[in-house]
Amino acid sequence: MANYRDGHTTKKHGTFEWIVGWEELAAHLAPPAVLGLAPGARAVDLGCGTSEVPVHLAASGYAHVLAVDRDVGCIAHMHSRHGAVPGLAWRECDLVDGDLAALLPGGSADLLLDKGTLDCALTEDTVAALLCTVHGILSAGGVYVAISFRPAALLLPLLSCAELQMEPPELVHITARAGEDATLCRLRKRATATKPPQLAPVAAATGAVLDWWYREQQPLLTAERRGLLAADWAAAVAAAAAAAVAAAAAAAAATPVAAALEGAAGGAAGGQARGSSTDGIGPPAVPSGAEAGVEAGVEAGRLLPLRVAFEVVLSPEEQAEARAAPCTMHHAPCTMHHAPCTMHHAPCTMHHVPCAMCHTPAAVTLFFARPVSGGLRCLRGRHPRLPRGRAYC
Repeated sequence: MANYRDGHTTKKHGTFEWIVGWEELAAHLAPPAVLGLAPGARAVDLGCGTSEVPVHLAASGYAHVLAVDRDVGCIAHMHSRHGAVPGLAWRECDLVDGDLAALLPGGSADLLLDKGTLDCALTEDTVAALLCTVHGILSAGGVYVAISFRPAALLLPLLSCAELQMEPPELVHITARAGEDATLCRLRKRATATKPPQLAPVAAATGAVLDWWYREQQPLLTAERRGLLAADWAAAVAAAAAAAVAAAAAAAAATPVAAALEGAAGGAAGGQARGSSTDGIGPPAVPSGAEAGVEAGVEAGRLLPLRVAFEVVLSPEEQAEARAAPCTMHHAPCTMHHAPCTMHHAPCTMHHVPCAMCHTPAAVTLFFARPVSGGLRCLRGRHPRLPRGRAYC
């Protein structure tokens, strides 16, 4: 994996520790007794990436350690580095659609470690499926340890889902390597939990928690911000309309200024329909040059160029964060200014500018509300802090 953040990778195609590394986790995981597990417990790193934490688990009293990730490149790379470590295996597996149990001796494990995979599942709206997989793989009394950037106020009700048949979650605040706040969650499977949970009720319960959080606790668009966005957008639209009129006038010197201004005003107001000279209502038809100016003004009143919209919707601080962040969710910066987005197969319209694959720039106020750690995404299905398919603004 290429360098992502200075200090987080050893060298190009080296290793990468998301959120925290073994130094921060050792006291929480080793030896197995700190989690109430017997010596020789079996452990799985869910979504291991290029982390070396599995290597340390294998050296800290866990008899069998399995590191899984759906990225075959990560697995091949880490197997080439640590494939000879006794008791450690690297395997490709999709935690939602794959058969993880088939990769485990006896089909279960005592510790499931998750560094950021829960966050990814929340993004992809697969958190219910992930939690059902966790329940199915954990042995009775086994422990699921998840490290997340999400706040405890969200994680506590999310992981307290009664349908999961788990003990009440234990949450600990930790500090990520980049200085950000993070949460370590411990969730133990009840010894009496014999029936696997059903996906539908788990999805309903977790979905209700997410709806409550993003609609009531942390709404993306407050009334104050919506008002500011509307005012800034109107000002930008007026400026774009004036610029479009000026450009049309330069291209067609015969364009009457009054007609062009009429078009700009109509465009800024939402492109109101103009009457024709044949219906007896409205102003008479204008010459072709003036009509070009009118159309330019109307068009400018509907849309803003993506870069202009980007500057309107985001504050200067937010713009700086967005430009500094990687373009994809795979911890890799743009390989080229106009390279295709590897996550969504959409071209990057401008370097570090929000992707407009799903929506036209006219809708940008609805779908780009604020930046988050890791870059900006479309809030309808591509936002790194929002579940896919759930709209909250």
